[in-house]
Amino acid sequence: MHIRRIAVKNFRKLQDVEVENIGAGLTVVVGENEEGKSTMLKALQAAFFERHNYSGKAAKGMLPFGSKVRPEIEVDFEANDVEYRLKKGFIQSPSALLESNSQKWQNAAAEEKLREILGFTSPRGASSKKHHGLSGLLWVEQGRAFNPLELNQDTLSSVHEAIEGEVGQVTGGERGRKLLEAIDERYSKYFTPTGREKQKLKDAQDEVEALQKEVNRLESELSEYEGKVDRLQVIKEKLERYEKEDTLAHAEDEEKRAANAEKILAETENKCEIASAELDAAEKAFEIIESERSQRNSKIEKLKKYKSEILDTKKLLEQSEEVRRETTESQNLAEEQMREARKDFEKAKSNRIAAQRRLKREEALASLGTLEERLDRAQKVKEELDNYRISVIAIGITEENLVSLRKIAIELDRKRAALEAVATTIEFSPTDDQVVTLDDWEVDDWTDDLIVDTDVPLRIKEQTSLELEGFGGVTITPGGEDIRLSRITVENLQSDLKSSLDELGYPSIEEAEENFRKKSELLIEREKAQALLDGIVPEGLEHLESDIKIQRETLASMTVDEDEHPLSREEAQRLEENALSAEEEAENERKMAESLLEAENKKLSDAKEEWIKNSTSFETTKRDMGSLEQDIDAERANKSDEQLKEELSKAERRRDKRELALDKLTEQLDAMSPDLIRSERERTKEVLSNLKQQIDREKQQARDLEVELRTIGQTGLGEKVEEERSKHTQAEQTLERLSVDAAAWRLLKETLEKAEREAKETFIAPVREHLQPYMRYVLPRTSLNLNADSLEIDSLQRDGLEEPFQSLSVGTREQIAVLARLALGEILQEDNKPVAIILDDPLVNSDDERFRLMSAALRKAAKKMQVLILTCHEQRYQSLGARMVPLQDCYRN
Repeated sequence: MHIRRIAVKNFRKLQDVEVENIGAGLTVVVGENEEGKSTMLKALQAAFFERHNYSGKAAKGMLPFGSKVRPEIEVDFEANDVEYRLKKGFIQSPSALLESNSQKWQNAAAEEKLREILGFTSPRGASSKKHHGLSGLLWVEQGRAFNPLELNQDTLSSVHEAIEGEVGQVTGGERGRKLLEAIDERYSKYFTPTGREKQKLKDAQDEVEALQKEVNRLESELSEYEGKVDRLQVIKEKLERYEKEDTLAHAEDEEKRAANAEKILAETENKCEIASAELDAAEKAFEIIESERSQRNSKIEKLKKYKSEILDTKKLLEQSEEVRRETTESQNLAEEQMREARKDFEKAKSNRIAAQRRLKREEALASLGTLEERLDRAQKVKEELDNYRISVIAIGITEENLVSLRKIAIELDRKRAALEAVATTIEFSPTDDQVVTLDDWEVDDWTDDLIVDTDVPLRIKEQTSLELEGFGGVTITPGGEDIRLSRITVENLQSDLKSSLDELGYPSIEEAEENFRKKSELLIEREKAQALLDGIVPEGLEHLESDIKIQRETLASMTVDEDEHPLSREEAQRLEENALSAEEEAENERKMAESLLEAENKKLSDAKEEWIKNSTSFETTKRDMGSLEQDIDAERANKSDEQLKEELSKAERRRDKRELALDKLTEQLDAMSPDLIRSERERTKEVLSNLKQQIDREKQQARDLEVELRTIGQTGLGEKVEEERSKHTQAEQTLERLSVDAAAWRLLKETLEKAEREAKETFIAPVREHLQPYMRYVLPRTSLNLNADSLEIDSLQRDGLEEPFQSLSVGTREQIAVLARLALGEILQEDNKPVAIILDDPLVNSDDERFRLMSAALRKAAKKMQVLILTCHEQRYQSLGARMVPLQDCYRN
């Protein structure tokens, strides 16, 4: 297949573009990012594989942004030695036209003819990669080179057909596939694709198990029936024994005797409760009177204590009054001493301030002189630093510039050496005096034939044509086609180096390095000057000048008394030291006076608090004693001490009498054994109740069993058991027959699949044979493992080790995937399938060396089939030796 021309109008971002005269070999369409090169591939896919009248969201995706114009695409191509022109319009007035010589196909007929030519399947809606046939395999969108192949059955069959054409019907061809399909069909009756048993076998197994369960159930029912007959007989015999032995009457008599004993026990317990209540009342009456007498005795004792305490409190009050008077006199004396100490301190402080003011002025004068000296030194160093800075700026080259120049120079030397290494030396040995001339050898700015001196070896570094007198012409390409690329690379590097030097203003890299050395030395001197300046004025010149200004203002603000005579700094310091000593001595006297006053104040405060406490205690005790005397007199007026004592004696005798009566009743109750009487009562009641319930229950069980046995006896349970056993035997035989049949088909399928795997190894060999030459370009000593069914790359063998394909780097996977498509393209081309390879920026993740090797592989493939590359990396592909088509030159408006 050969695409000759592509014209696109109003398709996404492509408004009106036409790419003409596309060669049969290698063509590169170049466009900037977002210019529309990937859209060009989308337009080609839409023209070939999308139905002209399809609609919906996918169809609207063809429209330019914010527009409703009609997308149109034209493609001129050749397939199977026939030239065609395809025209399609979408959305508005959709149409399809396919022309070839004098034949035309329109709309649906055109779509059908395209499917026939290219061998793809057209879906109902928008197509995907798997519907694009062989082109979906060989037309690779950007970033999808190493994605899994999306092949439908038709495409896979076409690839298999082409490969089988290389090796013959190694897999049985169509007959082999039909045989496998027939076996799969029979196998699928019994097993799922994963080998699990299907419902047919499971149903047979379930039937056997269900019948076995039914047999077990019926046998269990029969055994249960027989057990119930025995159970009925046992129950009847037990009821007859109860009636014969009069068991129920004996239990009723025993229960009546226990009930009468429990009644007598309850009457005795009631008498004990009444006696206990009377004893509680007597005890409470005794306790009330006892409490009243105890409270009165306590109050009498407390009154005696108050009378003793009030005498002691009065004595303490008199003592605290004397201490308060003496402390007040001491505090007044301490206050007078404090006033005198403060006067002396204020006078010493005033003298110290005056001395410090004199010293501060002398120090300010000395500091100003030091600051002015530093400023003078710093200004001289600053002037020197500015001169260094100007000199550094004058030399514009940077370390980054120099590194860039060195990289270009090193690469240029390396490329020159490589070019020199592949250059060819020719020595001539003419038999007579035949002349050898150079054909179109370029010298400076003119071109002419030059005669070669045959006595001197000729050194050739590029493709050269020679005319040999008496023989004819000969063209010599040293190092193969790659020397031209090396020479172009050397010229480009020379140009880059010169441009970089011109931009920096130096005639040579040596001159640039010398200037950079001078600049480095100046930078070192500048750093030394800066360090010196930082040492003199670490705070900065401006800050130093500000300090001098502040110091001068400070001196101007210091007042000087007229009678003050000038002092040296040392005299001012001694004056200040004497004033400080006098001030400290006065301060110590003042602090001692303050401490003495504080201590006297504390003593006076403590004496006042002690007097207040004693006074309050005396008044409180006096008041409490009078209140308590009134309470005792009031109680005695109501009930005398003798009357209270007589009431307590009567209450005690009454309590003792009640306690004796309760003890007698308790002894009588204990002798009756209450727990035994109640336990016997509960036992007899429970025995009688249980016996009645048991008799009733067993009578009901007997009736129920008689009814149930009569019902079961009418169902023919024994006959049912035999019938289900027969069904179970038949189901087991059916299951055995199906299991044998399923095992046979499984064995046949596994045997043929093993043979098929062995055949596929032979089947995949042509793909490896076509792929291996390409692999030697990029990854020598490496082979690929391909899936014979899907043609996916599973892994690779490199230096004896197997590596999963997905574990490789993105760039390596991308390169291998492109090489695999080139190999498949060759196989399809040899089988006369319509093949054209279109790659949208396929090598974006390749480094320069891998790109160079991949370029050689692309050139090799382009000798046999059309390879069209869409890219935004124009500079990389210039060395490919292909026709370059800038997309911006293809716009018709």
